[in-house]
Amino acid sequence: MGMSLKLILGPSGCGKSRKLFEKALEDAAQNPGRQHIILVPEQFTMQTQQSLCALSQSGGILNIDILSFSRLAVRVFEETGVIRKTLLRETGKTLLLRLIADREAAGLSLLSGAVDRPGVLGELKSILSEMDQYEMTDEEIQRMVSECSARPVLAQKLEQLSVLREKYRQFQEAHQLQTVETVPEALCGRIPASRMLERSRIYLDGFTGFTPAQMDVLSGLMRKAERVTAAFTIDAGTDAFSRPREEELFALTKKTVQALGRIAAETGTVMDPPLLMKQSGTGRFGEGSELQYLEANLLRPGRRNPFPGQNDRHQIQILSCANPAEEAQVAVAWIRRLTRTNENGGDGQEGGHENTLRYRDIAVVAGDFPTYVEHLRRAFSRAEIPYFVDRSVSVTLNPAFEFVRAAFAILDANYSYESMMAFFRTGFVFDDRETVDILENYLLAAGIRGHKAWTQRWSRPAGDGREEEIAELEELRESFAERFEPFAGVCRFSTGKLKDYARALWELTDAFDLQGKLALLAREREENGQRADSEIYSQAASAIAEVLDEAVSLLGDEKIRRSQFEQILEAGLSEEKIGIVPPGSDEVQIGDLMRSRITNVRAILFLGMNDEFVPGRSHEGGILTDVEREYLRRQEFHLAPSAREEAAVRQFYLYLSLTKPSDRLILSCSRTTMDGSVLRPAAALLQICRLFPQIEIQEGLPGGLAGTIYLPKEVPEALAGALAESRDWTEAEKEERTPMLRELYLASASGRPEQTRRLLKALDIVPPPRLSREVARKLYGDNLEGSVSRLETFALCPFRQYTVYGLGLRERRRFEVQASDVGTLMHRGLELLSARVKESRDVSWRTLAPEALNRWAEESLRQACLETSGGKFEDTFRSAGQYQRLLRIFRHAAAVLKLQLAAGDFEPALFETRFDSRDRRTAEPLLFSDGSRMNLTGRIDRVDEATGREDSRLFIKVVDYKTGATGFDLNEVWMGTELQLPVYMDAALRMERQRHRKKEVVCAGLLYFPVRDPVLDGRYAEMDDTSLEAERARKIRPSGLILDDREAVSLFSSEPGLLSEVAPVMINKDGSISAARSSVADARKLSLLSAYARRKMIETGERILGGEIAPSPLKENDRTDACTYCAMKAVCRFTGHDPQMKYRQMPGIPQDDIWKRMAEETETSGIRKETEMD
Repeated sequence: MGMSLKLILGPSGCGKSRKLFEKALEDAAQNPGRQHIILVPEQFTMQTQQSLCALSQSGGILNIDILSFSRLAVRVFEETGVIRKTLLRETGKTLLLRLIADREAAGLSLLSGAVDRPGVLGELKSILSEMDQYEMTDEEIQRMVSECSARPVLAQKLEQLSVLREKYRQFQEAHQLQTVETVPEALCGRIPASRMLERSRIYLDGFTGFTPAQMDVLSGLMRKAERVTAAFTIDAGTDAFSRPREEELFALTKKTVQALGRIAAETGTVMDPPLLMKQSGTGRFGEGSELQYLEANLLRPGRRNPFPGQNDRHQIQILSCANPAEEAQVAVAWIRRLTRTNENGGDGQEGGHENTLRYRDIAVVAGDFPTYVEHLRRAFSRAEIPYFVDRSVSVTLNPAFEFVRAAFAILDANYSYESMMAFFRTGFVFDDRETVDILENYLLAAGIRGHKAWTQRWSRPAGDGREEEIAELEELRESFAERFEPFAGVCRFSTGKLKDYARALWELTDAFDLQGKLALLAREREENGQRADSEIYSQAASAIAEVLDEAVSLLGDEKIRRSQFEQILEAGLSEEKIGIVPPGSDEVQIGDLMRSRITNVRAILFLGMNDEFVPGRSHEGGILTDVEREYLRRQEFHLAPSAREEAAVRQFYLYLSLTKPSDRLILSCSRTTMDGSVLRPAAALLQICRLFPQIEIQEGLPGGLAGTIYLPKEVPEALAGALAESRDWTEAEKEERTPMLRELYLASASGRPEQTRRLLKALDIVPPPRLSREVARKLYGDNLEGSVSRLETFALCPFRQYTVYGLGLRERRRFEVQASDVGTLMHRGLELLSARVKESRDVSWRTLAPEALNRWAEESLRQACLETSGGKFEDTFRSAGQYQRLLRIFRHAAAVLKLQLAAGDFEPALFETRFDSRDRRTAEPLLFSDGSRMNLTGRIDRVDEATGREDSRLFIKVVDYKTGATGFDLNEVWMGTELQLPVYMDAALRMERQRHRKKEVVCAGLLYFPVRDPVLDGRYAEMDDTSLEAERARKIRPSGLILDDREAVSLFSSEPGLLSEVAPVMINKDGSISAARSSVADARKLSLLSAYARRKMIETGERILGGEIAPSPLKENDRTDACTYCAMKAVCRFTGHDPQMKYRQMPGIPQDDIWKRMAEETETSGIRKETEMD
């Protein structure tokens, strides 16, 4: 019949495709009655149609079909009347394999256990597809098993793969299914019956190789068609029929050409002399250009001569960037530069208006697609550059998938807080984010968890929640439960039919209007110009429906566990891809090295030219390792290419990508990953640098700041980046870049003044923040209200006071025992215990037996727990354990308290006593210089009383409980961070003088009583309980100030040896007080302490009303500062690097110097105590 095979061979860019298309158009015009078919890869069909129409004189094509192998099969099946089997999609394969792996787990010991690992199901599917594509029979697989007797693990894998494949095929045959891989086999059987293919002309373009199954199809076509013409890429000087070496660049082309030659010989097809094409000025590259030289020398060993030309404007640029994110930003800058319209005919850069590119003329190729694609999406969207990502998107990347997964997670985790919030955060449950935030706060604060909690009415208060807020939250609970419970009712059971689970899930999506909300999101994305994202949202619901439909059609009546259904569903959804409509009329194409088919572009930006990404590495490990695949290949068993073969293929694809552009090639590499790991340049990039030594490697943006074009909304961000970098500029760089920096500032300040002011503030260019006096008064009121803790907070950091007391920010409440809960609990417990002892007629602190003390302590703590914790300790086993620990600490504290009180004459008199400066009998308000004031409030934990030698004299002891490791330090008083004891002393004296008008009330001491569990090492293991309690008392001795008065000191303990255990006082042998080893102060100093505290509070209050809010935390030591446990860190973002907002250091002044300074401060301030201490 005169059948013939014609090959068109030549290097990339020489015009092979054009020659083939022109031949097809010519043949079609001369033979209109014959069938002309151009076979191309699936993703090339539309581009090929466009190219043919552009070349056609009539602007259209009538008798030429552009088909892929799969579309050719459809045409032949339709023509020959084949009843096609249902095509099993990739998703269906995954669903089926998941089920078979579970069913046959006993016989698939190596495989079934691995299917839960990410990617393993996909690899199993891939291996079975390889077996079909490479036409492996069951006999061949068994022979493979026999040949691998020396490798028992490999033999076992192959044996189990054979079992899996047999079950897989049996299911397909029973349900009349076929896969894409088996379509070529069916097509081969129908080609002889096709009249359409009789004496047809077939043209092959865009292929780099064929699978054995596709080769069988080509064999059938050669028998049927009159002529087959094929174009392949190979070096002009390379013999396509010479023996291919694995490492050579065009080995894949050689193997393909030689395989076609063998088929031609087998079918009696005449092989015409190939048309050998070379580079010329009429091809893609200009004669003598850099790109032409690159094509001729790239990735060819031994070709090292540098480019001989001398070009003022380089077609190739090489960039070095900090990381992939910067590469994306640089890509934006280059695209703007390339697409800039030059009205003046040239700018010295791009050569004039005629060289200006359209977006569609540019493609971006990522060396490592997953690493770069999101950076590119963000950068392009922000810069408003239209783009198209040339890859289908997995439905698992859509929030709709998270909705499905989170729904099952609720059942799996029994409505835990984490699972509930994951479901709510999908955005498909409630209409706005604020509602979700309010609900989350309540769940944490009220400890809502478990299925029962979500089916019963909510009434538990949380914090300061109002009743109407609880009612609103109850409505949210009802709304969720009404929609979710039908799904839970079906899926709560551990086993059921797959179709029941699927129906319940789909009804759940309907109950929450998933499809409608996705459509709304799609419209929003479309309106914002995010066409690709819009399509993803618009198709997500239908993608889920298709997976459910396929699962039901294949496995609907299967009775499975719910966990199996979740696994099957997730496996299916992971395979479901959302296809994006090909690019519009003018978009930048984003693709990767291996899968994208980029054609007809003038410029390519290749990002990620790093050794770790380019040419890339094959997937190592998996079901069959590279070593095992190589072993099978040596045994003449061929599956997909081995790692070495795949590396050669990747090199070939790298060559094709780098030789696609006709005008510009911009190569970029990163110096580090996003986490800071060092990256190396790719070997191919280093070779290009050697070929073109005259090309200077650029760092960062093209031409620096001056070479970049910004949208108005981007100017502030660009200014921020430039200002941040300017700190590291050299003097020469400052001189060069400052003019452009000034231009950026002026553009930013004129277009977005408020945004510019904020960023300058963030970059330390303006003074630290301060509220005006008017704003401060609107925020705080004309007069301040609060406790001494508020003033201490300001002293620690003004910004914390501003956020907590001004803005009302606070940590999110959680239904768990926190540090503040422990403090409240201990305070209330000690109050109850002390009150019980005081009210008892039978016992006192001195006579209370240890057993009774322990019992009373436990009862007091239990009562305090019921009053203050809201059931937190009983809610979980963990909290119950915490309660036991706190009970131990509380018992120790009670024992120490008994020891201290029993040692002396003091008796507890007042507990948790409130004072308020609006009641002058308890406290005095703070009067400020401008006439405003602060009403001071507080609560004194305990006041003890003891009568002196003279009944007219009453000594008091002010005690403040501390659950932390706080000790009294005059430096903290000096800085204003520890004013409680002096203030409490003043209030206690005022109140006691009201209670005991006929007595002289004297403050004998102000103390911190530690409520904590001291650490005792093994040396104390042999001690009895009494000795242990005494040792604990020494370890947690109170700290503070004791009146330097022998009568007052004797009231703490009449025994000098015991005194040091109950108070910070040491007695010398002569009975005098050791000033060096004691914390004592005479009456004058205590009065001075009170006066200084008052002066410090007034100063602090005036600073608050003056609007001071700048972060200025106090640093206590190298390990601890005011930021260490601050809940506002996420708000202020203080770094300590701002020269105007630095840490303040706790001074560490000797005590004698502090007393002197306090005296000086109080005298100069004019503050005098209204009440004398002695």
